[in-house]
Amino acid sequence: MSEGSAITTATVITANTTGAIAIIRVSGPGCGSALAKVFKPKSATALDTPSPDRLLFGSFRDESGVIDEGIVSVDVDGALIVSADLNVHGGLRVTERLLAALQRHGCEVVSGDAGFGPRGDAGWRLSRETEQALACCQTRRAVRFVARQSRRLKDVWSGSTEADVSDQIPSLLESWKYARMLIHGATVAVFGPPNAGKSTLINHLADRAELLVSPEPGTTRDWNEVSISLDGVPVRLVDTAGVRQEADALEREAIRRGLSRVAAADLPLLVLDGSSPVPAALLEEIVGKVDATRLIVVASKGDLPAVWDVSAWHEQIGRAIAVSGHSGAGVGDLTRIVLEKLEIAATDMEAPMLISQHQFTWLQQAMEKMSAGEISAHLRTYATS
Repeated sequence: MSEGSAITTATVITANTTGAIAIIRVSGPGCGSALAKVFKPKSATALDTPSPDRLLFGSFRDESGVIDEGIVSVDVDGALIVSADLNVHGGLRVTERLLAALQRHGCEVVSGDAGFGPRGDAGWRLSRETEQALACCQTRRAVRFVARQSRRLKDVWSGSTEADVSDQIPSLLESWKYARMLIHGATVAVFGPPNAGKSTLINHLADRAELLVSPEPGTTRDWNEVSISLDGVPVRLVDTAGVRQEADALEREAIRRGLSRVAAADLPLLVLDGSSPVPAALLEEIVGKVDATRLIVVASKGDLPAVWDVSAWHEQIGRAIAVSGHSGAGVGDLTRIVLEKLEIAATDMEAPMLISQHQFTWLQQAMEKMSAGEISAHLRTYATS
């Protein structure tokens, strides 16, 4: 919409299909008025003093009642709201009702394809990257992170200089490792001998009976995946086939596949039965498959008498803990250790960070092929288009 236009538009800027998140962008002189009619923030005075640095949580409404709960971010000109992104759950009925409500309050509904150019090296847009990142978010923490980072990147890159490129890009490239896990989820592979309590532990972490549990060895014949949230960080727990030396051909293949998942995971979690001795040869085989610096050792069945000392492992690798998948004892500490090992707990989420794989790949290639001046010019165009 041109700067002098008198209309206020409402546009769905995410994919026109069912998804986790849908974003409706309202822009124009009547934005604040329309927003006040369809959005009731949790804080009653939130719209009285709007700020682009705040995310507003509340409910979206029409004459029939509450449509959905979601988050609003705004752009302002002085005290006037000139643009707002309405983040709701991505059901088509939700977006249809909200668009109809906005239309009744003076907004013109327009196609979401307007305003976006081809996604070439110089044609990609921060707004488009933000929409796609938000559509991938699985937790509220991730949604808030993407919304804040989009604004920070716009502030940083809209005034980008050659000196900024040299100072900021290395840390931005490093940041994607952590942002990726927060947006798309981290993978934690759970492995160890049969009957060590792997599936029971995962069921407790998920707070639901997702996986079959049996005293018979070899119950898990292939890897299974369970999605959970740890302190707002989406995590995929991968349960793998128990590793043992006397397995048949089919089970050996399941073990091989499971260990390949362990190698590819962001974090390996070795579960050992704390109430039974662990064969030294098997233990050597298992530990030899992973990077010990990333490893967490879990002594399961902590509700039973222990026959080996988990503290000895703690001294060797720095991360070992006794837990009970039945009672939940130690599971809270395990969650904290997982987040520490993923390095998310210690990451400064307020510093500028990348929000997409495309940003990471482009910047990585640009550092090799372009001058700092060329990169900064591209970033200014990208952030302000």
